[in-house]
Amino acid sequence: MKYKFKGYHWVTQQGCLVFSEPKRISVYTQDSFDSLEEAKTEWIKDPWIENGDICVLATEIIKGDWDK
Repeated sequence: MKYKFKGYHWVTQQGCLVFSEPKRISVYTQDSFDSLEEAKTEWIKDPWIENGDICVLATEIIKGDWDK
């Protein structure tokens, strides 16, 4: 199991779809970390997730099997 950062941002549209109310979208880091301690150290250094043209503040460290 590895660890990634997770954050959220709000959108009012995706592609051609326009939502009547903003939707909360999850964003994950591309990188994964082998241990929780390594993830915490990196989070302290740089808690931002780059997602296209925006940066999202990581609010969680999550555990998962990211290699599948």
